[in-house]
Order: sequence, then structure tokens, then C-alpha cells
Amino acid sequence: MPPNPSKSAKRLGRQRQQLFTDPGPGFCRKHSDAFDAYFRARLGEVSPRRIPFALMAVGGYGRSELCPRSDIDALILYKDEVPEEAKALAQDVFFPLWDLGVELGHGVRSMEECFELAGTDWQVFASLIDCRFLAGDEAVFTRFIRQRDQRLFPGKGAAFKDWLAGHNITRAASYGDASGMLEPNLKEALGGLRDIHQVRWLDALSRLSGGGVPGEWLEVLEAHLKFLLVVRNHLHILAGRKDDRLSLDAQRELAGRLGFVASEGILDVEAFLTELHRVMAEVRTVHRALWPVLGWGPPVAVEPGKHLGGAIVLTPEGLDFDHVSPGGVGPEDVLDIFGHALRLGEPLALRARRGLEAGIASLERFAATEEGGRRAFELLVKAMLEPHGEAALTDMLETGVLGAVIPEFGRVQHMVQYDMFHIHPVGRHTLETMLEIRKAALPEHPYHHIYSRLPHPERLLLGALFHDIGKGLGGAHSEKGVDLAREALTRFGLDDEAVSDVCFLVLRHLTLADTAMRRDISDSDVLAAMAQRAGTPERLDMLLLLTMADSVATGPSAWNDWKASLIGGLHGRILSVLDGGGLFDATDAHAMLSLRDKLRAKAGTMFPPERLEGYLDAMPPRYLLTRGASAIMGDLGLLSHLEDALEEDSRMRPAGKAGSGVAVIESAPSPAGDGWTVTLVARHQPGLFATMAGVLALHGVNIRSADFFLWGDSTEIHTYETANPPDTLFPDELWARVRRAVRYALTGKLSLDYRIQEKRASPLAPKAPDMGIRPRVRVDNESSEYFTVVEVYASDRLGLLYDIAVALDSLRLHVHMAKIDTLGLEVHDVFYVRGDKGRKVTEPASREEMSRIVLASLA
Repeated sequence: MPPNPSKSAKRLGRQRQQLFTDPGPGFCRKHSDAFDAYFRARLGEVSPRRIPFALMAVGGYGRSELCPRSDIDALILYKDEVPEEAKALAQDVFFPLWDLGVELGHGVRSMEECFELAGTDWQVFASLIDCRFLAGDEAVFTRFIRQRDQRLFPGKGAAFKDWLAGHNITRAASYGDASGMLEPNLKEALGGLRDIHQVRWLDALSRLSGGGVPGEWLEVLEAHLKFLLVVRNHLHILAGRKDDRLSLDAQRELAGRLGFVASEGILDVEAFLTELHRVMAEVRTVHRALWPVLGWGPPVAVEPGKHLGGAIVLTPEGLDFDHVSPGGVGPEDVLDIFGHALRLGEPLALRARRGLEAGIASLERFAATEEGGRRAFELLVKAMLEPHGEAALTDMLETGVLGAVIPEFGRVQHMVQYDMFHIHPVGRHTLETMLEIRKAALPEHPYHHIYSRLPHPERLLLGALFHDIGKGLGGAHSEKGVDLAREALTRFGLDDEAVSDVCFLVLRHLTLADTAMRRDISDSDVLAAMAQRAGTPERLDMLLLLTMADSVATGPSAWNDWKASLIGGLHGRILSVLDGGGLFDATDAHAMLSLRDKLRAKAGTMFPPERLEGYLDAMPPRYLLTRGASAIMGDLGLLSHLEDALEEDSRMRPAGKAGSGVAVIESAPSPAGDGWTVTLVARHQPGLFATMAGVLALHGVNIRSADFFLWGDSTEIHTYETANPPDTLFPDELWARVRRAVRYALTGKLSLDYRIQEKRASPLAPKAPDMGIRPRVRVDNESSEYFTVVEVYASDRLGLLYDIAVALDSLRLHVHMAKIDTLGLEVHDVFYVRGDKGRKVTEPASREEMSRIVLASLA
């Protein structure tokens, strides 16, 4: 029977409540001290025991790193066998903590049991590195420590390190790199608290035999440890439980709690994430740099490093300087060591990295001079192109050398954007973009044929380096970045033509993707404008490669086979224009007449001649020019099925209701290999688009784009490009359910409003975090000669496209094309519409009404 809560437990409960009001710096130590006081006081409250024991803290509690919801790892230790009275002692000591809701990781063991268990379980081994005396007989604890250091630890460093290396592979697979995660795990992700623990553990084992890493590195990690613990403390308080994943919802709240404030162009949460990712990136880098020298005993004598010229030597640990002054190394030596790194492909030694970091201020001054800037820039360009450049560029980024040479880049290097789209800080994203471009130089890369024809690939790589340099200044970062890039490139002595090409890439690096995803690429005006902006095939090729690399480096939602196909198709059409091909012009009439002749020949057996002629006459010009012969033949086949279905429906239903809800829907895997193409053929009836949007949302199928054609005889052709459905094993069953649901919805047997609201309210529905996205609607009459363009920016949610389609229906607008672009949790949807009379909406009052109604649907 558990004892009643003790006075010491009640006191502990009150202390914790008070401590939880201020989980800032020093909290973990105070929290640990409170538990220390409890254990000492509790042993004074219970009956004395006959056999000596020591109560000790292990693991995180042993390190005095108790966050609000940390486990309390405590061990009752006996010198010899565990006596019978140990059970009652454990109940007296630990039961009151359970009553307080504390998570306990407790145990009762003899010394020998500890050593046996630690010899087979590396987690137990690690926990004993951090043990600390709490109460009881200190002589028992002292004896344990002495035997631990003599019996358990010697000779185990290498094996323990091997186990940690394997554990790190698992961590990387499960939690990823914290410095590049949208929602990093503060403890287990690479760059998290566990990296600091590993350095401490292996350093402790090394010091037992006279080794150990330089104290200055431990000081760096100690400072970062304090920051990460404060973040974790606040996260535990906010979540009300032990939670180490920094969710998007929590990030906004923690930014305010931790005192981060917004500045021009940067949100408070972005300032917080910038600092967090900077810290975790440095923790990961220091862990990786220290790893080769951790876990060993005293340094063994090695032959002096091989001198490579100047101050550079090649050592078993990598490239190093023969001497590093307290102020770091000089700029000339920085250039030399990276020159050798590019030539030899050797990594930087630990001491070299520290010397580089200490000499950053000197390098900045050197790079600001005309000669110094030119030489540093030449080295940087060489690193972009050389085979060993990837490692050198990574080291330049991580040591701060890149930011010192280009201060404009250093300003944004650690900047983080608060969205579900960008998975890396700007610096890491920029590096990944350059590395993706370098991959295109390989013969097996799908874009190698484009990369190989570039006369100046270094200009493309410089465009990648500078493409995000304007972020954080407010407004459009592309326009801001152009001025910064031009100033920097001119400072480094680049010629005018090269500067112009790089600045073009910085200014237009989003244009190709935006046009493909949000504009009608069959519109001759759109193609003409893009061709005019590109100017030359070489610039267009560079723009395609930068778009690909930027998207891949941004994250999985920014690039897939479907987007690659769409953007590649646009690139090909613009390239054809630049190479002398024509836009849509007077020859279109001849093309349409020729296509009609082909269709007569191919579809002559499908319909009576007079009916086929009627269909051909009803086809609008945009349909004939953009759909293509094979696609139109498929549509005519579906139209034949529609006629049969309408005839059957007229026999089965009263004349007033016949034809309602009848639609033929065909689905097929997309030729691009990612997603599905869905075609709908029906007679015109209200709400077809809204119905399809709602039904697909209910079945978990995301629409990527939609095209609509209304024939002169009221035939409607819809084509939808969708993502893959949730159930990829039985797609035929899913599409059959979609067809039934469309008919039921059109005939009033299925309420899409009710079903979507029901699905949204389900506890199984995913809850999107509040990203602070402000919905916006823009009604544009300038982007298209024939359509009014409605652009919608909003936070994504289940059935959002259905809500917008219903709003457009209520305005009696006919949607002719829709492009759906989802960037993380933010959608940017574009609708090409005409009014009830088949014309653009020109009246200002009507456009204002459109904006209000659509905006209201986003609430």
C-alpha cells in the first residue's frame, strides 16, 4: 500500500509549481536541486535501514539537466547483494513521486549487477558516466566510482564509440538533421542535445587515460547546451508533457516567450528559428569535427605533418596550419588551405577549422579590398566547378568563410523562413541548390544535356549563390537581391556580361515555376512575355536548371515528376520561340482546319456524319489548339459513352429529371509517372467543377490543375491533373466510388457541404498548424486578354478548392482553367474565369464583389 504523500513530496510539488513559472536559464539546475533536496529529506522521514546504500542520480538527472517533464533517473546502489529491505526502501522513496505525476526511471542494484548490465547494455553504460551522489552512504558511492573507473571504463572507448556511430545512423534516419528540419527534435536529431552528450561521454572516457578534447570546444558546446535546454524547458511547459519535437504551432508561441522580436522583413518566429538553426548547425558541425579524436586515450606520437607550402600541412586528421595564433589564421593562409583542399580532396583538421573561425574578422577586411576580394572570389568560383568542390563549399559555409567573403550572404546565412515549404535555412538551402546544379554535370543526370551546352556554367552557379540574398529586407526578395548581387559582383571585378546574366537569374529565378504553375501556357501572350524576358536560349537553359535545383533544395513539396514535366514543357515551348518558332497567329486557322479533317477521318465510325459535324462545329478554338488530336479522340469516345448514358437515363427517369447528374469520368495514371489524369464529359449543368472538387476532397485526392472547355452545344469537357490517391493498391475501386459520388451529389442524394464539414470535424482529420497565413484574393484583368484571373492565397485545408468553386458558382462565373499550387501549408490557386455573358468581368463593382465573396469562402 503506497504511503501518504510525505512533507518532502508536498514541498517538492510546491517548488516545482513555482519553478515552472520561469523555465529560463538556470531552471534545469534548480529543478535538479529541488529533487536532490527531496531525496535527502525523504530518507530522513523514513525508518533507517541496516545495510548501507547510496542513492545516486544517473543519466540526465545525473547531469543536472532536468527539464520540466524529464524522467527522474535514480538508482539505489548496494555494495554487495541487494537485501530484502531494499523493496520497502524503494517504495518509501519513489512512491511519493509517482503520486506527483513524475516519470521515474528508477532501479535497485548491487555494484556487480551494475557492472554486468553496463557490460552488455551501452545505454546503461552511458548513464553511469553521468552518475552523481544524492544521499545515503557516500562511501558506497565513492567505492562504486573507483571500481567503475578501474573495471568498467578502461578500454571501452572504441567499442562505445562504434555503438554511438551506429546509433547516430538510426537517429539520422528517424529524426534527420536538426539544422535543416521544419520541426526539429531538440534532443535526438543530429545537432540536438544528444550530440553534446556524446561529446561529453567520449571526452570523459578519454580523460581517464590522459586524453580529452580542447576545453574551448567544450565551452562552445556548453553555451549551446544552455540555449537548447531553455528552448526545451519552454516546450515542455507549453505542451504539458515531455515533447522534444518543436512543432510549427509551438514555434510561434516560443518565439514570444523567449523574447525574440520582429524586425523589418523578419517575423519574431523567424528570428527565433534563425538562432535555433544556427546553434544546432554548429552543434552538428562541432560534433562531426571532434568525432575523429573522441573516445581515445592520450595522444599518440605521430610523424609531423607533411608541409604543402606556406603554412599548410597535411596531417592524419586532415589539412591543418603549422601554427594558429590566438587571433586565428591570416587571409592568405585561408586561401591556401582551401586551394589545397580543392586539389587534394582532403578534409580540414579540427584545429584548422577553429583557426579559420577565429580569423573571420581578418578575412572580412581582406575580402573588402580590391585585390583580396578578387582572389577570394576566384577561389570561390573554382570551388563551384572543381571535382572536390562540394566538401570545400560545405566547409566554407560552416566555418563562416563564405559569409566573410560575401557579407551580403553572411547576413542571410542562418535565416529561416517560417513556413511548411522551406526545410533549410537560407545558407544551407543555397549550398544545396549549388550542389544540385553540380550534379547536372554528371552524364547520368536527366538535365545533363542542358548543362553540357552552357558556355558559362559558373554564371549559373553564381546565380544560385545569390538567388536568395535579398531575403529579410521586406518586399520581393528577387528585386532586392538584384541590387545586392550587382554590387558584390562588380566589387569582385566580374565583367558586365557576366554580371548581367547572374542578375537576370537572381531577378527571374521564380518566374519559370510561377508561370508553369499559375498561368495559361497555351496563351501566346504568356509565351511571348517569357521569351522576351529570357532573351537568349542560354539564359533560358540556366533558368530551367536553377528552377530545378532551387526546387529540389527547397523541399519535397516543391519538386516532383509532375512539376518537372510541366516546367520542362514550358521551357521547350519558350525555347522553340527563341529558336525562331512562331506563336499562335493566322496559321492557327489552317491548323484547326487540318485537325478537323483528321478527326473526320478517325471518328467517322463513331457518330453519324451530321452529328460529328455538329460536334466539330461546337468545339471552341482554344480546345482545338491546346487539346491535341489523340486527346480529342479520347474525348469523343467518352462523348459516345455519354450519349448512351443519357439515352438510358431518359428511359429510366421522368422527362423533367432526365440527364441530371449524368457524367462520364475516365481516370488514368499520368504520363509523367506521378499522379493521375481525370477526364469528365457531361452536358452543362450547374456546379460541375465544385462537385468534382468536393468529391475528390472527400476521397483524399488533391487536384493540381484543371482545364475546362464548354462547347457550343453545351458539352463540357473537364481535365484534372491530380496527385496520387491515398489507396494506390486498388485505384479502380476508388475511381468507381468517385463516379458514384459525383452522380449522387449532382442529383441531391449526397450533401457535399455536410460531408466535408463532417470530415473536417473528425478527430482523425489532420490538424494543420496555425502559420499566421493571411488569406488574400486578387482579381486581375491584365494577365490575360480573354479571361479575368482570380488569384487566391490561403492556408490549406480539407475542401478548400470546393469552397472556392462554390463561391465562384454563386457569382455565376464560368471557370475555364484552374491551377492549384500548394507550397507546404500555403496554397496559391489561380482561376481563369468569364462572366455570365462569356466575357471578362470589367465592371469595378463586380470585381470588388468577386474579391469579397471568394475571400469570405476562405474564412
